[in-house]
Amino acid sequence: MVVYTSRNRTDASPKRAAEPHAEFFQRIAGPFWDQVRDVINEWWSHLPDQARPGVRSRLPDGNSDTNVFSALWELYLHEMLLGSGCTVEIEQPIGTRGKNPDFLVTRDGREFIVEAIWTAQRLGDTVSTEVELVVS
Repeated sequence: MVVYTSRNRTDASPKRAAEPHAEFFQRIAGPFWDQVRDVINEWWSHLPDQARPGVRSRLPDGNSDTNVFSALWELYLHEMLLGSGCTVEIEQPIGTRGKNPDFLVTRDGREFIVEAIWTAQRLGDTVSTEVELVVS
C-alpha cells in the first residue's frame, strides 16, 4: 500500500486558488510532481506499520491543508532523524500524564522527545506559516 498510486496524470495546470493541497498533489502531472509523490511514498514506507494509517489518513485530507502539511512535516522529521542515525519510536507514552509525543528519539544511548507542530496563521491578506519543532 502507498499514499499516492502511480497513474497517468495529465493536468499540469497550476494550483487553483480554492483547490485544497491534497487534491493538487493528487492531480498535478509532470516528472517533478511524480518525484515528490515517490519521495512521500518512500518516507511513508519507513514509518512503523502502526503509524502509517494515521499519517496516510491526513495526507489526502481535502478538507484540511493543515492536516496535509502537518503529516508532511512529521514525515520529513522522521526521515531526517532516521537519516541522522537515530532510532525513532512514534507516539510512545512518556511519563505518568498520558502524553504521547510524536517521536521518542534515541542516539548514542541518549533519548529525547520531539513534538512536531505545524501552524498556519492568516495575517491580514497574507498567510504566514510557522513551523515549530519542540525538543525536550
